Amino acid sequence: MIAFGQSRPRRLQVIRNSAGYFTDFFAVKQPAKKKQADRGGAGGSDWHQDYAASASDRSGGMVFWTALTDMPPEKGTMAFLNGSHRFGVMGHYSTYGEGNLLDSYPELLDECDSSGNLTYSAGDVTVHSNLTVHSAGTNVTDDPRWTYIVIVNPADACWNGGPADAFQTDGLTLHKELDDERFSVIG
Repeated sequence: MIAFGQSRPRRLQVIRNSAGYFTDFFAVKQPAKKKQADRGGAGGSDWHQDYAASASDRSGGMVFWTALTDMPPEKGTMAFLNGSHRFGVMGHYSTYGEGNLLDSYPELLDECDSSGNLTYSAGDVTVHSNLTVHSAGTNVTDDPRWTYIVIVNPADACWNGGPADAFQTDGLTLHKELDDERFSVIG
């Protein structure tokens, strides 16, 4: 995140002035061979956007994904469709076939280059728009994949009434801003 701020100081200032803290969490992807049937977390994630799972009424959010260990692609790292955020909202990934957004939008592969599954060193951070189409592979190593994730949305984001994948919606009011006690504003 420091490198992000140093290389783009004006953009970081915009984030500080207008981004609301949404949620943060540690995420582990267990090795596929150690996967327990009731726990998940080892398989791949099909191509999707994070926006639709955020239960927010507006885009403009970002995901900060931090590698806590060294991660070759074999650990189930992310791949991105470069420029896919420009196509706008495409819906929740669970609404497409087996969960793959490309089942409904195969033309994205003609329009957007794939980064391929990335290699990370411990401490590396990727930042992507919540409209960026991305996926993650299966962890086929013997060790877990540990990440720390921070999700931010515009400070004036309101709950759209939908379910959220990363936080509880209990106590939220439809079409009202997210309360400051749970979603404090950065800056």
